Amino acid sequence: MTGTDASENTEELQIETLSGDLRDAMLMRIRNINRPWSLLTEQEQREMAEGLDMAARHLVRNAVRLLNDYEWPHAVVKLHEIKIAGSDKGIEAKVSASNIEHNRSVLGENVGDYCMLLMVDSDTFMAERAPAAIDPDQPELPGSDESEAA
Repeated sequence: MTGTDASENTEELQIETLSGDLRDAMLMRIRNINRPWSLLTEQEQREMAEGLDMAARHLVRNAVRLLNDYEWPHAVVKLHEIKIAGSDKGIEAKVSASNIEHNRSVLGENVGDYCMLLMVDSDTFMAERAPAAIDPDQPELPGSDESEAA
C-alpha cells in the first residue's frame, strides 16, 4: 500500500471520535488501491466510505468487548439506583444481572471485594470529526453559491 505509515495515522486518534478517526485512516490507505479514489464514481466512493464506516464500527465494538473481557472477572449488569449515604458512608448501588451461571459465579464469589464498575457502551466511540469527503460526479453549476465563493 502507498501512503502514510500506520503510526502516523494513530497519533491523532481521540477516544470521542475513534470510529471516525479509524474510518479516515482507512480511507487514506485505500484511496489508491486498484483504481484511484478520484476515478471512482460518487456512488462508488459513497459505498466505499459506508463499508469502511461499518468496518470501523465493528472494530470499535470488538475493541470495547475485548476491554471488557480482558483478564478480570466481569458481569454485565444494569444499574438501577444509587444512594449517597454521606461522605463517611459512601455510595450504595443496586444492580441486576441475568441469572446465568457465569454471573452467579462472578458476582457471588466477589461479594465484599472491591471492584471497578465501568460504564461502557460502544456508542461512546461512534462520533466523527466530519463526514467522509465524497467527490461529487457533477461540478457545481455556474451561478451557485459555492462556485461564486471560489
